[in-house]
Amino acid sequence: MKMYFIFLLLLMFVNVSYLHSQVSKSIPKGTSIVADGIISQNEWDDANAIQIASAGNKTVRVLFKHNGNALMFAFLDNLGSANFRFPELLLDINNDKSQQWQNDDWWFHVSATNCFHRGAPNIYDNCEDEQPDWEANNFSVELPDTVEIKIPFSLVEMDSNVKYIGMAFDVTNTFNAWEYFPSNADSLNPSTWATGIIEAETSVDNKDEPISDHILNYPNPFTVSITFKYILKEQRNVHLSIYSLLGEEIATLVNERQGQGDYFYNFMPSNLMKGIYIFKFQTGNRIETGKIEFQGN
Repeated sequence: MKMYFIFLLLLMFVNVSYLHSQVSKSIPKGTSIVADGIISQNEWDDANAIQIASAGNKTVRVLFKHNGNALMFAFLDNLGSANFRFPELLLDINNDKSQQWQNDDWWFHVSATNCFHRGAPNIYDNCEDEQPDWEANNFSVELPDTVEIKIPFSLVEMDSNVKYIGMAFDVTNTFNAWEYFPSNADSLNPSTWATGIIEAETSVDNKDEPISDHILNYPNPFTVSITFKYILKEQRNVHLSIYSLLGEEIATLVNERQGQGDYFYNFMPSNLMKGIYIFKFQTGNRIETGKIEFQGN
């Protein structure tokens, strides 16, 4: 009986570890967009958002939502510069978390032309200035700082009743630099991608929250310290804590009401075992969680 109890505890720990090691993000249901590279008023207010850390600690924001018929994405900030970055999408429609590409996995790339491929990434044999089956404002002579993308469910054979998809985002110069969300995503391994939760209706928690209320952390994994950065568009009650995989609170970095602005917090653990930990970031009713990995000195 005692051995059986220990086995159950170990099984629970493995399950908890697995769940927390997978990044998941809500894909809210919202209004349709015009993929013209112009963020119109209220066009993306009902979207969720993440950030990708690009070279030089610059960040690219990615907004995402769906309207029941199409997936919609926007890449903003730090794209059109001397350190140019082209946006890419990786989609695992069945969310089967296979370690190799399958027929339900898709790659989308936007640069001077718009490219996509099924079953493998980085295949540039289907590129057009304007794709007939999906929409994106591609890069012109003057590099844009905003790219909007709209992909019909029908193109990727996505059922309107689907609940989960696998997804990853990256920005790349196409020859020696790729930066990803999740930060540990491998374009060749769909099991490392995030899980997108397809919401049936617009999320109440996200609807009234500014899209910039998102937290970025770097470097991750880290050996000495990790920095958390976030931007508030208006005054918020903010809570930021670190937890073990068993739910034990390790540290509270922020627990106060803060005004509009940019915030940076450095977490330098002492007497902490190497391993995976979870951060919880709450602004108002909006809660975001993610994985960080401490590799020690």
